[in-house]
Amino acid sequence: MGGAYLLLKCNLDDESLSVIARVATMKILVVDDNKKIASMIRYAIETETHHTVRTALDGLDGYSVFLHFNPELIITDINMPRKNGFELMRQVRMYNPMVRTIYMSADQERFKSLLELEEEKYHADFLGKPFSLSELIGLL
Repeated sequence: MGGAYLLLKCNLDDESLSVIARVATMKILVVDDNKKIASMIRYAIETETHHTVRTALDGLDGYSVFLHFNPELIITDINMPRKNGFELMRQVRMYNPMVRTIYMSADQERFKSLLELEEEKYHADFLGKPFSLSELIGLL
């Protein structure tokens, strides 16, 4: 036999529906100098969730996209040309200190002390490369 279903009748006003819609979707910026990785992350998030994702190829471009897109979450590689992930987030937080951050790197030990400070001060998360889709989605 099929699974059981529970049907609930809810009387929600427009304001309540608006709050639910904001919770269900999030704007996410993915910044990585490896275009394939950035594209794969974007595809994975958009396929598995209802979130809207934009990408940038380094911290300098990432800041420009941030200003126009205004994401709630930034997923950024740490080691990038022109502006690294820490420099990007330092600049972003001068504009909006509430932006959530997930840092990515294949070299966690190299950035361990900075990542610990980020976690303590901003509740930032970290993904060690390579990572699984479930690890990524679990942090959203």
